Amino acid sequence: MRQLWVVFGVGVLLTQTACGAIIYSGPQDILINQSYPDVGLDLDGAPPGEFVFEYIWDNGEMELTIEGWAAGGRFFACEWLGPLHGPPARMNAGDEVREDLLWLSTKDEGLLAGFYGTWWGGRFVGEAGYVGVKFQLTDGWHYGWIGYQAENDASEGLITGWAFETIPDEPIEAGRVPEPATIALLATGITFLHRRYGYR
Repeated sequence: MRQLWVVFGVGVLLTQTACGAIIYSGPQDILINQSYPDVGLDLDGAPPGEFVFEYIWDNGEMELTIEGWAAGGRFFACEWLGPLHGPPARMNAGDEVREDLLWLSTKDEGLLAGFYGTWWGGRFVGEAGYVGVKFQLTDGWHYGWIGYQAENDASEGLITGWAFETIPDEPIEAGRVPEPATIALLATGITFLHRRYGYR
């Protein structure tokens, strides 16, 4: 199985506010599909990356999932389904990503969208929204969001951007980006994409 690492510089948008700063990736169009089945994101630009999105195909059945790139310290927000966690929640713009959500360790895969011949699963099937995330840095927990959408048949997913709050334990609204009047464009932001070609 051939592996390809793609590393490139990307403008990171930073705004300083009274309660901290939001680091924003800027608009993105990163595909996850049969040609690009593994895409890893490094939200803070300091390896290792935090999250990996995967496309899985098996006899016409398709799944798009999120999971952790490294063990521990990386979680995504899930829906409540009785006593058990459900799939990753599809958050709307303005929903707050904060401590009291249901968090699932990304050591487990979370189903974003799936097609199984006669039924569909996940909350992003044919829908755009945000995945609430949190990850641990040396100074504590940081909350963020990742914009995501999937095709109706789960044949393709699209990462549209991401952001996180630089102040530990500070909530962030899904979809919130820096105010245009206070944006400074930094050339040092780095995104790491890990794309593995082939099938499982």
